[in-house]
Amino acid sequence: MMSDYPYTTISNYSPIPIIKLKLGNPNNSKLTISGDSILDTGADCTLVPLPLISKLQLKPFWHFSLIL
Repeated sequence: MMSDYPYTTISNYSPIPIIKLKLGNPNNSKLTISGDSILDTGADCTLVPLPLISKLQLKPFWHFSLIL
């Protein structure tokens, strides 16, 4: 089953698919954040900005170092 997502243009970039997203702390249902997110169907992983992780008071499950 294929889904359709609205596209938007950010700055001078090509149009990109945007989805509504709700993130929450599984240990505290009152800590949630809702907003728009870029839908990247070719991504190998999902990244959440550190300020959102802090706001949701999430604890690391595991972490690793990334060298660019």
